Amino acid sequence: MSFIKLAKWEIKNVFKSKKFMILFLLQILSLSMIIFVFSIVSHSFETREVTLNPSFTFVTLGINDPTGLIIKNIDQSCLKLEKNNLSINNVKNNDLTGVLIVNSSSPISLDLFLNGKDPKSIVIKDEVSKASNRTESIILNKIVNKLGISKKIPNAQTISRGEALPVKLINKFMIAILLFLPIFLFGNIIVDNMVGEKERKTIEFLLVLPTTKTSIIFSKSLSALIVIGIQVFIWINILSLLGFKIPQPLLVYTIIIFTAIPIVGVTMLISVFAKNYGEAGMAVTITYIIILGILVIPTILYITNPRIVISPMTLVVKLLSSQPLTLSDLIVPFSLIFSVAFISYTLSIYLFGKDEIIFGPRPSVFKIIWGRK
Repeated sequence: MSFIKLAKWEIKNVFKSKKFMILFLLQILSLSMIIFVFSIVSHSFETREVTLNPSFTFVTLGINDPTGLIIKNIDQSCLKLEKNNLSINNVKNNDLTGVLIVNSSSPISLDLFLNGKDPKSIVIKDEVSKASNRTESIILNKIVNKLGISKKIPNAQTISRGEALPVKLINKFMIAILLFLPIFLFGNIIVDNMVGEKERKTIEFLLVLPTTKTSIIFSKSLSALIVIGIQVFIWINILSLLGFKIPQPLLVYTIIIFTAIPIVGVTMLISVFAKNYGEAGMAVTITYIIILGILVIPTILYITNPRIVISPMTLVVKLLSSQPLTLSDLIVPFSLIFSVAFISYTLSIYLFGKDEIIFGPRPSVFKIIWGRK
């Protein structure tokens, strides 16, 4: 039996399974609830019903303000202001996130220089814009008071639009995490495909088919990847319809699917080695927590230092921030993806070829490594 026929058979069995369809619908419902709650929280931030006051003092703005008007209206609890070494080269070298030069001519003009590759630049852009608006309001109020013009406006209504300062960063992280969730939610497909075959004693049927054990491993992995790909595709469209901006969705989709390959490989390795559902479930849960940490922690570090691009999730956050990807950005994440995928699938095929792993009694890990019986 060819690999293509075996893969089609595996995919058909997955979609015909009532258990899978129930899980698929439940996970769609769960993810929909997550988005619903996230939308409510985001709306609360924007309408100021809930406020966050995080410290962004790691965002450094060089400022030269001879008038003293703008600097007084910048919230220094959000930004760290640097009044020396205001060279544009410091922005290029990531020593400063931005430089603001206030010209004391009449009317006052502002020159703001930002590092477009640094996601923290959106924080500076927002705060400088707010400081400029505050200064403008103060100057206008002084002029109005001097001229004796009445400031009472009948039926005045102030409408505030746009995202609160921390929400922009929160949105990008949350959208990225939501897009990666299907990878972890559908790990049970691999466990059911492999461990289920062992417990149902149907693994013997697969092994007598005219195909290779490598084809069996890859066909089961491919069926899981196709399901993950469908869910991620649905998810990107749902988020877009709900108003969440996803720049370059095709590139975002490609990065997520490539990330799923080694994760499915690691899940397959655990499923091949596991004796039963309980053992596989516990190992997969612990492994997924570690993998999630590997994806998320470098992404958090990227906010403080844009040179740190290690995780595939960092690439997605960078795309969501409308930042261009360079070749140097791709080297480490994709090297990690390909190396983990190669190791996990190689070990899965190796272990699947051992009768004692499939039929028992299973030897210990140390005996497998050292080749002792």
